[in-house]
Amino acid sequence: MKKSNIFTEEGQTRFRNTLHQVRFFFLIMVPVSLACAYGLHRFWVTPSLTPLQRIYLRQYVYSTFKSYLRSQSRYTYMVVIVTNPTTKRDVEIGVRDEHVKPDLDEEGRVKVDNKLPIFRLKAADVNVKKFFWTRQLIPDKNAYVWFRNAIYEDQSIIDLWRPAWLSALIIFLLGTVGLTTLYQLFQHRYVKGEQVRGTRELSPREYRKEHRKHSGLRSQSLPASNESTRPTPRLFRIQSALVQVNRTA
Repeated sequence: MKKSNIFTEEGQTRFRNTLHQVRFFFLIMVPVSLACAYGLHRFWVTPSLTPLQRIYLRQYVYSTFKSYLRSQSRYTYMVVIVTNPTTKRDVEIGVRDEHVKPDLDEEGRVKVDNKLPIFRLKAADVNVKKFFWTRQLIPDKNAYVWFRNAIYEDQSIIDLWRPAWLSALIIFLLGTVGLTTLYQLFQHRYVKGEQVRGTRELSPREYRKEHRKHSGLRSQSLPASNESTRPTPRLFRIQSALVQVNRTA
């Protein structure tokens, strides 16, 4: 009980050592968790998005951060020009996934023209005059609101990436707890005399098994010093017949 008491000197030392190891486990699990998050984002989150959601994702992330500032940026998006039946005026409308479909090649990838993906309208509409990509200077707040409401179905970036960051957090916690538990288990075995490092307590039988080729012990002795002479080390060897373990016991 005294060894595990945090209010004792030995207990405080063990507690500091444990904290040091936990910080080391943090450093191990952080890159592991980030790698898992990236893998989940690439192979799970991104494939589950619609074609326009995948294309607009970078701009959505960019507008999310800049929406807190009173600034403007250039955004590239797809629009149609339609005639308002009431006013008879042309109106520019941002295209959604339900209006278009991607033009795919033989390998199932979206075709690209002038670095822009090619889409087709799903249904012909007599009111549609033009259908094209445009790049305009828009307030970042307005771009963020349009992306979120029209493209991402009112989902924020945190909502979209929930499978990735939540799984990474779980992996980080489980890994840290697991490594800490193993460390505590090894420490417990060390205290019980079953340690895997440092000095060990051996029974005579275990000693005979591990030191079969050892014929004796070697030690260093210093003679008694006096004021007139400087002590010099003297090595001596105890013959194996005096100290070797009785193998016949």
